[in-house]
Amino acid sequence: MCDARTRKYRAEMFQKQKHRCFYCHFPMWLKRPAKFATRFGLREADALRFKCTAEHLYALCDGGTSRKDNIVAACQWCNQHRHRFPVAPKPDRYLRGIRKQIEHGGWHPHRLHKMLALPA
Repeated sequence: MCDARTRKYRAEMFQKQKHRCFYCHFPMWLKRPAKFATRFGLREADALRFKCTAEHLYALCDGGTSRKDNIVAACQWCNQHRHRFPVAPKPDRYLRGIRKQIEHGGWHPHRLHKMLALPA
């Protein structure tokens, strides 16, 4: 769970990024997953991966801070998967890897790729 300041920065970045994940650029939700699922024609279980999270570009455990310039909005899926590596990849490298997978129909299930064409 994040503190009030981190939640504030997450909400600000969510707006600044036009409700899109910093890494995969898919739409995200901050509140009301059922409404998000209906809007994009998803099952609620699929919508959960697009929950907006506060992503520390440089993790706190690696000496990163909770300053505004270190926080972006990322979907739950991207945030969790970045931190499954023994050492989290640098943000720019991780972003390039995700975008490359998306270009080839991967990362999120192919049936969800239609979301990229829709306004967030």
